[in-house]
Amino acid sequence: MNMCQCQFRRPGIGFLYRLAFFAWVILPTLAQAATVKVLYNFTTSTGANPTTGLLLLGNLLYGGTLNGGSSSDGAVFKVPTNNAAGYSDFFNFGGGNGGANPAGGPLVLTNGLLYGTTENGGTNSRGMVYQVSASGANFKDLYSFSAEDSNGYNHDGANPMAGVLLSGERLYGTTSAGGAGAYPYGTVFRVNVDGTGFTNLYNFNGRDGQMPQGSLILSGNTLYGATAFGGTDPSGWGTLFKINTDGSGFSSFYSFNSGSGNAPNGGLVLSGNTLYGTTSNGGPGTGGAVFRVNTDGTDFTNLYSFTQDNSGNAPNGTEPSEGLVLSGNTLYGTTSNGGSAHFGVLFAINTDGSGFTNLFNFSYSTSGENPYGLVLASNTLYGVTIHGGSSGAGTIFYLAIPPPPVPPVPIPLGIRVNDAVVVMSWTNPAFSLWAAPTCSGIYTNVAGATSPYTNSFSGRQQFFRLQAN
Repeated sequence: MNMCQCQFRRPGIGFLYRLAFFAWVILPTLAQAATVKVLYNFTTSTGANPTTGLLLLGNLLYGGTLNGGSSSDGAVFKVPTNNAAGYSDFFNFGGGNGGANPAGGPLVLTNGLLYGTTENGGTNSRGMVYQVSASGANFKDLYSFSAEDSNGYNHDGANPMAGVLLSGERLYGTTSAGGAGAYPYGTVFRVNVDGTGFTNLYNFNGRDGQMPQGSLILSGNTLYGATAFGGTDPSGWGTLFKINTDGSGFSSFYSFNSGSGNAPNGGLVLSGNTLYGTTSNGGPGTGGAVFRVNTDGTDFTNLYSFTQDNSGNAPNGTEPSEGLVLSGNTLYGTTSNGGSAHFGVLFAINTDGSGFTNLFNFSYSTSGENPYGLVLASNTLYGVTIHGGSSGAGTIFYLAIPPPPVPPVPIPLGIRVNDAVVVMSWTNPAFSLWAAPTCSGIYTNVAGATSPYTNSFSGRQQFFRLQAN
């Protein structure tokens, strides 16, 4: 085990001073490239093209597929993390009030019921918020978004694409279109888990954002999200916004531009007062970016820009997709395209922008295409691919990653001056005392040294450190 050097120096006879001695374990480096394994290959009959991200409960993964199932309108599934044979598409959407095409963030669970959204279906074919139990029973259309009025507007929104967020007994979400304003650019809504109390909290108008489609996150009473388009930049590259859960305090606090990226696709991660996310396009490298920004819109930083050459090659990926995961000081994410086989990559990057690592390059038939929606559990990342795999209908994959770095633990070396000697002591028997005549010299074991160790004054200087046995 390598240790950082510590020292005690005696410059001359009769002149002494003390130092605190410590030894630190050197931190491990960022995760290196590894191999993704496939847990399950989707088929059209049991659900195809997973697009909801994953919810992990115990050893079961839950999610939804955009298509496939008994009516080809999508399905809700579960599968054990260690047994592909346990896969079950326990609910199949049927169109109309049976819902169609679930999409967006992971499902949420409370009181034994799962909640999510469908982009289509519902009473007016404009999408719905639904509930269903993990057995497939108790399906309910909690709220169907309205049809267009005579002017072509859906006043409560239309086509939710981001799933819902649960807080207490309320669900929060967005619609990608519709709204009560003059422009049908999407909404933020709230509804109780029993389907009552639907409230349109905010209507986007374009300059503050257009087409929210990424998952909301919650901190205290504040919701944070992103819109794929709109904003104050003339090109309408998208925005980041926040709003209180009661509908007050809306702020479009950052508008993207050609330099910062465009089409932020949600999946924000909050750590302290810093948000992390991705843009699917644009940025300095034009292939999308990983960014961070304070919750007040200040200190926007592109941590990494994905690039593509004139031949279409993007070895580290391009078009990052929703689903950043934070573990320690490392962000994990996926790109929907690029990599050595052009089917997307799984990557890691430190929160300060250093240490970008392409962990895995997806391959269409063996691991899937367009990876998406990561979730982390017990140092294992799980995710889905929308396409590819053995049947071309997508996969569930997983990758074991190193645990987060352990903070350095100081190993103290105590020093006490007693008349004409220095007494050194340490409490951890796994370390021994080493010495050298100069700070950068060759250290050798002090033979037979045990704690406490007495060193008499002889010579002009001596340097000591603790070394793991």
